Amino acid sequence: IKVNEPWSQALETVLGDHLEALYLSDAQMSSVSDELTSLEEGSLILLKENPHTLTQGDTRFPRLWDQIQVDLPSSVVEPFLANIYIAETLENAFVLQEQLQSQGILGSVITPEGIWLGPGWIRIKKGMKDDKGGVLKREQELRTLESDLQQYKLEIEQKQDQLTVLEETVLDHEAIREGLQIERNQMH
Repeated sequence: IKVNEPWSQALETVLGDHLEALYLSDAQMSSVSDELTSLEEGSLILLKENPHTLTQGDTRFPRLWDQIQVDLPSSVVEPFLANIYIAETLENAFVLQEQLQSQGILGSVITPEGIWLGPGWIRIKKGMKDDKGGVLKREQELRTLESDLQQYKLEIEQKQDQLTVLEETVLDHEAIREGLQIERNQMH
């Protein structure tokens, strides 16, 4: 999942552990039932495509769904985000939440900082001690490191090519020097 800034924290708040879920096809989902019962410890979330038509949310208001790009079928992720709207500030979030309720629209509103308002509830999730950043932040860091690694590999290749050329030049110059040395010795 790629998310437009500044909505990373908001998406982390909404999806939480679902960001680490595994996507399975229908066939794969059917074949894991035995393995699921043998799980003794840990947490696992499996997602598959949802063939049922879901509400798309009211597109008159800005949605969190519109701030992301996914490589999965939209029906896997959109159900979690379709009715979550966004507001730049907490004050705007309260106003939007009131508008949604007054128009009978079921939904919640989240700010870039991850303050999430719903009908009758508020959820706030801030960084915890020893928190190394959320899944999205770590994923972005990995993409950056991978890109840097590719760039360094390219630079190494270029430097190795330059080194090969210089070594050949040195050998050529040594051969010329030896030839000149032989000529000089023959003149004396």
